[in-house]
Amino acid sequence: FFADEAPLYRITSRDNVERGMALCFVLCEAQAMLRDRAIALQKTVMHRRRIQRRMISGIRLLSQGGLDGTGVPVRATFALFEAMGDDPSTLLACGRSIDVIVRQGGELKFKDRLCVVDSRVMPDSIVFPI
Repeated sequence: FFADEAPLYRITSRDNVERGMALCFVLCEAQAMLRDRAIALQKTVMHRRRIQRRMISGIRLLSQGGLDGTGVPVRATFALFEAMGDDPSTLLACGRSIDVIVRQGGELKFKDRLCVVDSRVMPDSIVFPI
């Protein structure tokens, strides 16, 4: 999902963005950091089987050029739901994403992904990228 060279993935709160604060719940500044996070969480965290569903809407291309160069800026809204066992599905996070998408080897990938959640807190079960 992420570009090979210098991808940037962040999750922060709407309050932090509105106040101009750079504090993030999650910050991955390289492909290796993304891989390490996924592997560490899969191998070290004991948890019940989870099924997560992501819904993305309101996708807006903010520019049409740059797909093969600097990238195309994109905005969208998202909702992330989770189901565990026989429990009802719950909303884990919702908000907006501010992305830069590039083309790499015939595929579209995130060069920069900033997920701005509406809540001030994040559940610890968000282990995979939003």
